[in-house]
Amino acid sequence: MTGAVASTQGSDIAGGNLEVWISSTGAAPAPSGPTAWGDRPPDQAYCFQRKDSPAAPGKFLVRCFQTENACATVQRTDSGQKTSCILARGLTGSASWQDAGKGGVGDSWFKYSNSQFVRPFPEF
Repeated sequence: MTGAVASTQGSDIAGGNLEVWISSTGAAPAPSGPTAWGDRPPDQAYCFQRKDSPAAPGKFLVRCFQTENACATVQRTDSGQKTSCILARGLTGSASWQDAGKGGVGDSWFKYSNSQFVRPFPEF
């Protein structure tokens, strides 16, 4: 397979779990099933974190999307310092994500904070 990419993102080797995906396109599979957008914040999504935008100076913002492409499209055009898009999992276990808002740019879930978001979100 030319250009194949393998990832162990989401691995829990100590717990006996290892998730591997292989893609000829080099892209991770889109979240599906229970992670599809609904009325509650998703448990996994493609996310990036931003800080110090003109719209929210001194604040941090996490934006999360259903697909890697949607995340990358918005991330490229978003102002301020920002992280790369990553597939973040276990989001509903994060207390900071419980009251996230829906309907942000690009049909994203989002959340502002006075301090940096930590794992499972992408960090600076």
